[in-house]
Amino acid sequence: MAIKASISLLQYKVLVLIPTVSGLLSLIGSATIILIILRSVKKLTSTYHRLVFSMSCMDIIFSVGCMLSTLPSPKGSAEQFNSYGMYGSTFTCTLQGIAMFSGTLGVTMYNCFLSIFFVLKVVKAVRDETIKKRVEPLFYAIPIVYILCANVFLLKESSFNTAGTICFISSSPHACETTPELDCARGGKSSTYFWIFYGIPEVIMFFIILFCMVYMLLTVRRQELKVEGYHAQYRSSITIPSSIQSPRSTDSSVLAPVDFGRKRIQNELSRVSLRIRKAKTPTSVCRRQSAVSERRRQLTIQCFLYVSAYFSSIIFVMIFHAIKATTGNINYPIWVLTQIFTPLQGCFNCMVYIRPHVASIQKHNSGISLRCTIIMLLKGVDISTIQKNHGRSSVQKAETNVQHESSITCNPHKQDHNNETDFRVKEICFEKECQDIEKSRTSEEIDLEGIQEEELMMSNVDVSLTEVHSRNEVH
Repeated sequence: MAIKASISLLQYKVLVLIPTVSGLLSLIGSATIILIILRSVKKLTSTYHRLVFSMSCMDIIFSVGCMLSTLPSPKGSAEQFNSYGMYGSTFTCTLQGIAMFSGTLGVTMYNCFLSIFFVLKVVKAVRDETIKKRVEPLFYAIPIVYILCANVFLLKESSFNTAGTICFISSSPHACETTPELDCARGGKSSTYFWIFYGIPEVIMFFIILFCMVYMLLTVRRQELKVEGYHAQYRSSITIPSSIQSPRSTDSSVLAPVDFGRKRIQNELSRVSLRIRKAKTPTSVCRRQSAVSERRRQLTIQCFLYVSAYFSSIIFVMIFHAIKATTGNINYPIWVLTQIFTPLQGCFNCMVYIRPHVASIQKHNSGISLRCTIIMLLKGVDISTIQKNHGRSSVQKAETNVQHESSITCNPHKQDHNNETDFRVKEICFEKECQDIEKSRTSEEIDLEGIQEEELMMSNVDVSLTEVHSRNEVH
């Protein structure tokens, strides 16, 4: 990121200050995700929570590096503006470079692994236990080994130096690799190492994430059409055959054979219906297929939002480096957008993570405010999971207590000592009530693996109904 003479001091100050604000927002977002996960009922027992937790940890490292901006850079590493905002040393610059490299690459890796997880869960219907034992260890081994080995090599080559407003993989002095008059004091091959250890892996994971997203969208759409076909097939299969309708003729010579054939067909239909009821009725199969399809659609939407958050933060970086690599110049507006959106992924991820929880709570409790909903999430209370077993009254009690807590928190000077003591007692009772409810509830999640059993059952039903129609045509 070379600083061109066309950039004024004011423009450079803007570039220095923007990552501080964006990094702080991202830090708050990732910390919120970690807090919600650790205070939730499942905590780190699910693969999804562990992946999001790991991605948030890597984003915190990256966000801290962005917040520091030019502070860790050593004086004299940016000659144009007399080292504005630089108060560090080579050691602090190296630490920031490690944090930036490890954080941004780790976040991208976990975005990639999260997309693969959604594909395994939604498209392939792989069980959680299988993912946990066979796939998940790779999700943690690959980032640790790769990032550790890359950092060791880059440290050995002294490749972490000032690169514009941050310390990253760069040479010192900057652009000494392409300027014959300058001798590189540190990182003489940093441009090559940048693409080997950072640029190429980022591009590869970008296309993996894109492929997973497109593959999921096409597969889920195909499955929705299949479920619609099941519904249409079932509606057509319950049509009463014309041979068992009331005969139009009143002639006794015609009535007897028709009655005899109708009884045989009714007996066949009764036997088929009995076999279906003993296994599972077509109506229940279609209903379960619809529920599974809806669950898959929601997971696909969640994955799409995570991918969108990743693309929003990485797209301007790719455009920036593409322009720099092809033209050798820097586009200032693209640089500003890079400084704004690149550190914001933690904030985007937080909005994506809490979206289904907030939507579920407000769906069953339309009167509850967004503030109270977020307080419930931070306290580890998931109202949507207790809706089924405990009815509306428990939800209303929870809402009342949380709203009461919010009013006291916002108006502390209006409450005396007795009211504060009474509220504390209510708060303790509310927490105990929610804990008891959470312990007693049953899981309402749908096992996507059951789709294979349902498809087999539907095929058996189709065969049975086809046999009946065939016999109907024969008689």
